[in-house]
Amino acid sequence: VEVTRMGVAWMKFDAASRRAIAGETIAAIEGLKAAIKLDPGKALYHHGLGSVYAREFQDTRDGHAFQLAHAEFKAATELNPLDGRLFGLLGQLYVSAAQASSSPTTSDEQQKAWLRAAVQAYERATHLAPFSAIYRYEHARLYWMLGERSEAERRAKEAEDLEPNFLPARALLARLWVHAGRVDEARNQLQEIQARQAQFK
Repeated sequence: VEVTRMGVAWMKFDAASRRAIAGETIAAIEGLKAAIKLDPGKALYHHGLGSVYAREFQDTRDGHAFQLAHAEFKAATELNPLDGRLFGLLGQLYVSAAQASSSPTTSDEQQKAWLRAAVQAYERATHLAPFSAIYRYEHARLYWMLGERSEAERRAKEAEDLEPNFLPARALLARLWVHAGRVDEARNQLQEIQARQAQFK
């Protein structure tokens, strides 16, 4: 019975995932909910449902969709606290909330609170996946948005050191150096980006 239950749950998850890719959001949500009902202890299913809600939030800026996505991602991190990707997704959700709150009716403090929450999520993701240049780059971007340029530079440099061919980190460093008046360093970085682009063209 247990094997059958888990097998049916997987089939529902698989079918719902394909519906989500096809843009059939309502059907995808129903299928993922059914999979979770059959097997509530699988982080992957909560991750899938949270991702659908997060996409809906990005498209609609509906606060209820954010709450649902947040609940599913939190459930996934509790079930699998060693998966850095889940904390990365949580960080992305907070960034989306910060972007959605960048309206005249929203205070800067509310927006910064979301960015700070994203920083904490990426801190956890980086701790779990210390060799991920992407998480360090996302960290750098968040500090840039918060106006903490020295910390942004430190994180971007870490990403560059981990993966020298990860060009977004180099581009962010160049941008930071231009704003700091370090024009020669920025120029050298941009030349390095062009050289690497030509190398891998």
